[in-house]
Amino acid sequence: MGNLTKKLESVLGMGIAAKVIGACVLVLIVVVAVNYVVFLKGYRKEAVNGMMHRASAFTAVADASKNLASEKFLKGEVNTEQMLKDAHAHINKGGSYADTRFFESIPVIVGWQAGAEAAQKEHLDFSVVSLEARNPDNEPKAGSFKREMLEELTAQYNSTGETTLERVNKEDNSMHFMRAITLDESCMMCHGDPAKYDTRDENGEYDGLDALGFRYENWPVGYMHGAYEVTMPLDIVDAQVAGFFQKGIVFTIPLVIVAVGGIVFLMRRMVTNPLHNMIDRFRDIAEGEGDLTMRVDEDRADEIGELGKWFNMFITRVHDLIASFAGAAHEVAGAATEIAASSEQMSCGMRDQNEQITQVSAAVEEMSASIIGVADNSADAVKSSIESGDLAGNGGKIVDETIQRMRTISDAVNSSSQSVTELGKRGEQIGEIIEVINDIADQTNLLALNAAIE
Repeated sequence: MGNLTKKLESVLGMGIAAKVIGACVLVLIVVVAVNYVVFLKGYRKEAVNGMMHRASAFTAVADASKNLASEKFLKGEVNTEQMLKDAHAHINKGGSYADTRFFESIPVIVGWQAGAEAAQKEHLDFSVVSLEARNPDNEPKAGSFKREMLEELTAQYNSTGETTLERVNKEDNSMHFMRAITLDESCMMCHGDPAKYDTRDENGEYDGLDALGFRYENWPVGYMHGAYEVTMPLDIVDAQVAGFFQKGIVFTIPLVIVAVGGIVFLMRRMVTNPLHNMIDRFRDIAEGEGDLTMRVDEDRADEIGELGKWFNMFITRVHDLIASFAGAAHEVAGAATEIAASSEQMSCGMRDQNEQITQVSAAVEEMSASIIGVADNSADAVKSSIESGDLAGNGGKIVDETIQRMRTISDAVNSSSQSVTELGKRGEQIGEIIEVINDIADQTNLLALNAAIE
């Protein structure tokens, strides 16, 4: 699994051209292989069908010969009585019935001999098979391919009346063709109803045996009694298919090599080289001095040209965007210079305001000290007034003498009271001035903080 993953990663890591070439080569090989498989299967099928037609022709010759011999039997053109006498004489001498002229003139045997003679010229195997053969050698073995095929043909004939059947035996790679042998009226003298076709023997009695001594089967006209069979080995067809494949592959391999070379050449010319040129141009733009005025080739009418066109449009937009950013940066730099100058001016103004605030604060402190001194003087004056009242109460005489002085003192006190009142008003004005100064200081601090933040 790990090796497969590594191989897959190596394939995915290949270049586009290599992937496309590999895919094209793979598709070409698959197409050629599929064409060969389909064509060779069709070629073999046609060859087998041709062999089937040949086998059908041989069995048709045999069946036609049987029918012709049957007509001669029925028309009396064959001297059956003489041939039977000769056959009996031959058998009485110890000979075989199969060597008699009567046996050879039987329509089924005539067809068999005609088909076998024609097949022998073509080096084919021709035989007669039957499920109920009088000669055990003509009955196929139980469970064999021939017996199963003959049973299938018998069932087919009994159900549909079709008289031919072809099959391929995959075990020995051979083709088998069978044509049903059907009995006609001429066959009844050996296989028909003994009550109808049996003749008296030498003693004048019916023994239920036909002319050759075999018992009547009581078969009706049209009964299927075996089949003509042609067996043809398919090794010859396979050899022809293999030879055709070898000849075809000799021509196909050079064509595939030429096609692969053409694909590689076209891919390098149409895809690989243009892509490499475009990659080099991209690399110059990315790794060089960032010259956004460079453009790639977009004169091609294919997808690569389309890619170059849209890439050039992208670079143009990026170039315009950066140019607009540069202009805005210059404007921002100028505005920043102006703001810096304004900040410097504000800083100087703030220093002047701080000095003025310091001076105002000193003046306020001095004024506060003066107000405190006035208040102390006022307290002393009140104390003096109290002492004067006490003196006036203790000495009336002194009062009269000091009335004039008291009046003078009264005038002085009145004057002092007016002065204190005036100082009180001035103190209130100074308080309002201090509140204004505090407001100015707060605003100044806020301006200084904003300027520091900016």
